[in-house]
Amino acid sequence: MRGDLLLTAAELTSETGVSAGDRVVVGVSGGADSLTLLLTLSELGIDVIAAHFDHRIRAESAADAEWTRAFCAARGIPIAVGSADVPAAARAAGGSLEDMARKLRYRFLFSLAERESAIAVAVGHHADDQAETIVAHLLRGSGLDGLSGMSGRTFASDWSPSAPLIRPLLKIRRREIETWLSARGIAPLVDRTNADTRFARNRIRHELIPYLEASFNPNLIDTLTRGAAAIRADRDYLADAAEKAFRRCLIGASPDLIRLDHERFRTEPGAIQSRIVRFMTDRLGGLRGGLTNALILRALDFFAEPDGSPRPLLRVADWSEGRYLFAIGGEMGMKTGSIRPDSFYARFYPLLTEAANLGGELIFPPSAPKAVRVGNGRIGISSVSVSDADSFAAAVAEMKRDRFCVYLDAGQVCGALTVRPRRKDERFVPFGMKGTSLRIEDFFLNEKVPADIRGRYPLLCDEAGALWVIGLRTAERGALTESTARALRLSWTMSLNENETLSDS
Repeated sequence: MRGDLLLTAAELTSETGVSAGDRVVVGVSGGADSLTLLLTLSELGIDVIAAHFDHRIRAESAADAEWTRAFCAARGIPIAVGSADVPAAARAAGGSLEDMARKLRYRFLFSLAERESAIAVAVGHHADDQAETIVAHLLRGSGLDGLSGMSGRTFASDWSPSAPLIRPLLKIRRREIETWLSARGIAPLVDRTNADTRFARNRIRHELIPYLEASFNPNLIDTLTRGAAAIRADRDYLADAAEKAFRRCLIGASPDLIRLDHERFRTEPGAIQSRIVRFMTDRLGGLRGGLTNALILRALDFFAEPDGSPRPLLRVADWSEGRYLFAIGGEMGMKTGSIRPDSFYARFYPLLTEAANLGGELIFPPSAPKAVRVGNGRIGISSVSVSDADSFAAAVAEMKRDRFCVYLDAGQVCGALTVRPRRKDERFVPFGMKGTSLRIEDFFLNEKVPADIRGRYPLLCDEAGALWVIGLRTAERGALTESTARALRLSWTMSLNENETLSDS
């Protein structure tokens, strides 16, 4: 004990950032922990507003609300009471009763905090709750975030962008709370559903933890809470590193779209990539059902480099709750709402917004390296030697690494280069087809290029026809061979405005 209170003013400020005179909304169910929290904060000089939420789960819940109202009135503590038919809401949403109760309760608490200009919302979670939470997360296969348990101060972005959720009693044991309240002659309300072992949390509380204490570790609660504190330190370090990595990868963001540099993302360790997926999800408003480990793994698998064949120009996956993952060109990301391939392609590739030739001519041979703007991007062009084995191998490696870079045999280029759409029934011999000519329309079909953009897709051509279907395939006649001495290096670069959004319209 700390004098007549369970915590000091200094401990309260250190753990939660709250000091005497601050206005705080306190969630009060009428149970021992919430009453102790309310009285403790009040006696430490906090400007408290009690908040009781009637879930309408139990027949006596309305009576509990009146009891709590009277308890506060007798002590001159302002109180607000809210209610909702949680069972009906859970049935309508197809979710669990516990999750719906939590969601609606916190929505009420944070709405009240905003209305009353409170700086925080306080709840009565204690050390025993912390241990139960850790065990529950362990059983669900949680990672560091779950095993680190609850924090004394958390910014609950689902409910408020600014007011934190604080847990001043998080280091206090349940028995200390009950003893403290009993010494003051206060008999709290008892929620009979807390003894209902049909709920997993209650089975952990009444069956699993007592068994583990009796059979393995009588100090299990203290052991779990100490372990969680150590894990939180590691988690916080990792979260800070991931936030910096997210900023390094970020190309642009809007309320419905996050765009990242795909190559930079792939260089990050898996643990950082997982958290970047979390950042993207949070930026787009989170998921109602929560971000599960299975969803993270699914996203990481999608963003990984496909094995074997080159990745397609655009990949899209319907991920969860109207969130779509995409990878296009050198970019990847997440979008709210469906993705129309034509609108996405149109922002990344030239000639897709107009059928006309946007490029003009690229004159060969160039007198010096240069870049020519084409549509919404540009093509860099330079003449390079590939006469020795090392430079030849480096050129091949770069083309494998970057589909928007190509080396053409300079001796096979006929006249001026242009960028244009395909012509009717135009053919070329794709590299790797061993001399087999193919209609470019059929090549697009094989490569799964959407039908509505095939007529506008950019080709790099010389006077003899197509040399490079940009980003997809080189013509065989322009490909490097062992006898190639000099090559023409061309690279396509997108030039999106960072604030531009890739909308469906």
